[in-house]
This record gives sequence, structure tokens and C-alpha cells, in this order.
Amino acid sequence: MSKRSVTKNVQENTKGVMNNLPDAYLAAIDTYLKKHYVDPQAEAFSIDEFCLRYGIGRQLVYDELNAGRLVGKKVGRRTIIPRLNGEGWLNSLPTIKPKKADQAA
Repeated sequence: MSKRSVTKNVQENTKGVMNNLPDAYLAAIDTYLKKHYVDPQAEAFSIDEFCLRYGIGRQLVYDELNAGRLVGKKVGRRTIIPRLNGEGWLNSLPTIKPKKADQAA
């Protein structure tokens, strides 16, 4: 689903509520959706989209790329990260093990 179709879908589903909002609010909502929506079905992500999807910062992405733990591709000057590589990276991260009751607190 593209960013444009998400915005259109939101507008159609919230027409009654949205009609009562000032145009400036509607424009701000539209801008926010365009900036922060990441298509979960996308086959590849830009650095910013990858950061939004996985909740991490740009520096960590570049550190992981430089260390070879995350694989990216270059398209001209852009760096993209294929979805399967991102999922593989996520699955390779260590799992947090719960502390035993006597070690807690």
C-alpha cells in the first residue's frame, strides 16, 4: 500500500471527524502520515524507513552495515536494505533471557 493510498484511505474512513478539523490540522496530519508510514509489504527500505520500522537510529544502522551484520544495496547514491536482510539481521540479534527469581532486584 502506497503512502498516497494510506492517506486517501484514512481520509475516507474518517470523513465525519475530519470535516470538523481546520485545514491546517488536516495538512499536518497528511504530512505526518507521509513522513512516518512504512509499508509493511515493501521489499526494501531506505535507511530512514528501516529506522522507523525497527525503532532504531541511523547511526546504529550504519554501524551494523559497516560491521557486515546488516546487508544493504546501493541504488545510485541511495542505500536500501532488502526486507529479508532486515529480518535476518533482527533474527540474529541475541535473545533476552529472563533473570532467575533470586537474581531479580
